Formats: sequence, C-alpha cells, structure tokens
Amino acid sequence: MREIYLKPFQMVAEAKPVIMSYYEKDNDGNLRAKTTEMPLLRAVMSSFNRIGYTWAGGDYRLITEVLRNEWGFNGFVLTDYSLGATSYMHTEQMLRAGGDGQLTQYGNSYAITNDTQVYYSKQALKHILFTVVNSNAMNGFKNGTVVADTPFANYYYIVISVDILLLLAVGGFVTLTVLRFKKEKQGKEINKETSDI
Repeated sequence: MREIYLKPFQMVAEAKPVIMSYYEKDNDGNLRAKTTEMPLLRAVMSSFNRIGYTWAGGDYRLITEVLRNEWGFNGFVLTDYSLGATSYMHTEQMLRAGGDGQLTQYGNSYAITNDTQVYYSKQALKHILFTVVNSNAMNGFKNGTVVADTPFANYYYIVISVDILLLLAVGGFVTLTVLRFKKEKQGKEINKETSDI
C-alpha cells in the first residue's frame, strides 16, 4: 500500500514549502512586495473505500499515524460525500481518526455530549482554522485589518443590463409570435367565411 497507493500523497505532503509572493501596504500607503513560505499541501479528501474492515475516512492509522504523524501534515482532512452511507461513515469515528470535516446531507448534525467529543472537535477546528489562515482567502489581511462591505462592482451593471435586454428581446419575440398567430387565425376564419359564401 505504501509503495503504490500512498506514495503520490507522501511526495506532496513531504514536499518543500513553496514561496508565495504578495503585496502589502506600508504605513505610507505604498505597496511593498513580500514573500512567505507556505506548505504545498493544505487539504486532503479521504475516500469512500475501506482499508481492510475500516472506512478510509475513519481510519486512525491512515489519517493520524501516517498523514499527520509520519508526514507532518497539519491541514484540513475532509471526507468524501457520504450520500446517506451513515451505516458506516460515522462522524465521531472520522473525528477520532484525525479527520476534520464530513460532506453529508444538509441538516445532519453532530451532537457533542461529552469531554472526549469536545476534545476531538477542537482538534478538527484547529486544523480547519490553520488551513483557512494559510489560504488565499487571507491574502492582504494582517493585524489591524478592517473588513468592510465591498462596493457594487461595475460589471454587475453590465450583467444586469444584458439580462434586461435579453428579457425584453424574449418578451418581444413572444409578443410578435402571439400577434402573428392571431393574425393567421383571423385570416383563416375570413377565408373560411368567404369560401362558404
């Protein structure tokens, strides 16, 4: 298993960090080019299949012992979509194995009822936050950054205008088609009356 199936994942997990370039405003408002090191692998999705008798998303040996402990992965582990396979894809098993999130149907929830579940849920939250903080979603954010509403983008006006024009064109086409149909129907009725005379 290590030589064939895990090898590509190991190569990415143990790869050297990548250098990311970004711009940051200094106190004078000038943009300064900066760089930082980021881990290459920040998120992993576990699969539906089983390893022996154990579901891959709930396998402690795979997620914690190999991925996290041996390879040093500290990011987000998400399960594949359970699609109602709750008979074997248990949320608590996934959390205890070192997973962090489970794709499941809307409305399914995980009730935390004891200290052990709190501990594993906090570990999962730590991994999720680590991944978000080290993602592109945080580009440009630093201590003291204030998040404000973004202005209405100009291209929205173009999209809305095109939508209105298309709506008017379709409405005009439907109106002309109905008028033409009525005119043809009246023409047929007149022809029928004249032929009867």
